[in-house]
Amino acid sequence: MVTVLTKSNIYLGKSLFGIANKVTAPDIEMETATITHGFGSYDVNTAFKSMTSNINIQGFDKDVFNAISNPFGWLNFTIYGALEEYSNESLVGSEQAKLIIRASSKKFSLLGELEQQKNLDYPIDFNVSAAKLYINNKEKYVIDNINQIYRINGVDLLAKVRKDLALQ
Repeated sequence: MVTVLTKSNIYLGKSLFGIANKVTAPDIEMETATITHGFGSYDVNTAFKSMTSNINIQGFDKDVFNAISNPFGWLNFTIYGALEEYSNESLVGSEQAKLIIRASSKKFSLLGELEQQKNLDYPIDFNVSAAKLYINNKEKYVIDNINQIYRINGVDLLAKVRKDLALQ
């Protein structure tokens, strides 16, 4: 069985932002601290490293450029796609994938990649401070570095930390 992401649309707020031909979701990477004692040492996870994302949009839109050209402003994206499952050549199932990202522009092109008689590819890199993943409207993953939220399948792993820090 093979799963393919197809028909991906990106919304900025409630407005269609673009049609994505490639989306690189943020990687979750941990900061570690090394604990040393008389018998050796080991690493423990202590925090999350900065996250980044990349979106490659088809075509150039001045409204898109205006939205991303302020590197000091935050953008809230919702990316919808269909996760289609194939067995051999047959489509056997489809699920909605929704990725919500809060980000700021990290790198963008003034006009994208131009090639005669082809759709313009417009790659944009983002610094990501929060990401949420839903499959068929069920929350799978939430990470929000600014607000210290980390949930997997609805289980909040940092609730006690936020309480201890008087953030709740």
